[in-house]
Amino acid sequence: MLYEIWGFLEVIKALCKLKFIPQSGWIFDGRNLEFQPLKPGTCVWFVGNLASGRKVNLKVKYDDAITALNATETSQEQPLWHGASHNRPDIRVEIYDASMIFQNVIVLDTKYRRLRDIYKFSKSGSLNQLTSYRDQLFSPYPFKDAKYAGCKQVVTLSNRPSAVLNVGVLFPGKVVTNADTIKKYNDIEPIPTFPSRNDNNALLDFLRLNLELQDERFNKLSKILKLIGRNE
Repeated sequence: MLYEIWGFLEVIKALCKLKFIPQSGWIFDGRNLEFQPLKPGTCVWFVGNLASGRKVNLKVKYDDAITALNATETSQEQPLWHGASHNRPDIRVEIYDASMIFQNVIVLDTKYRRLRDIYKFSKSGSLNQLTSYRDQLFSPYPFKDAKYAGCKQVVTLSNRPSAVLNVGVLFPGKVVTNADTIKKYNDIEPIPTFPSRNDNNALLDFLRLNLELQDERFNKLSKILKLIGRNE
C-alpha cells in the first residue's frame, strides 16, 4: 500500500519534471492548506505541451475502478470500459486533446516484489492482470466525438482495439530478466523505481516515450483530418 501511494507521488513528480503543470485535484485545488489524504479515486489534472508543441490535458487517477462494461456506458468524463475482471489499475494517465476529447491511456501498476515473480501467469504472479490491462481496456473515443468521427473510416491507428498506449509496472528491483523475455511481453514494461533514490529516471523515460508516442498519433490524426477536409 505504501509503495502504491509512493508510486503515485513519483508519477506526479515525473510529469512536473516533463513541464506539465498541475491544475486541480487533490492538494492542487488550493481550497486550503490542510493535508489532504490520498484516497481511491483521487484525480489530478495537468496541462502541458508535447514535443511538437501540441497542447494536451492529462488526468492522473489513483486506484480508480473502471466500471463501464461497454461503450454505451462511457462518457467524456468516464471514457473507458473494461472487458475483463481486472479493472482497477493503481495509476492511470488519461490523455485528452486541447478540446478535452479523450485519446488514450497509460497504465501503471505497482508491485513490491521481484520482476521474475511479477512475470508469472500463476496466482502468485501478475502477468494475467497486466496483460488484461493492456488488452481489455477500451474506449469509443476519440472517434465517438464528431471532431474525429471521420478518421475511423480512413485508417486504424493501432494494431489493437485497446485504448492503452502502454502498461508499466513499477517495482523496487533490477531488470535481470533477459531482453528476449521482456520483449515477449510487449507493451508491459518493467520500471525499476526505488523509494531510496531521488533520480527514478526509468519512470521519467517511460512517461516521456509514451507521450512521444501519443504525439505521433496526434500527427496521424491531423493528417487524416486534413485529408477529409476538417480542421482540428
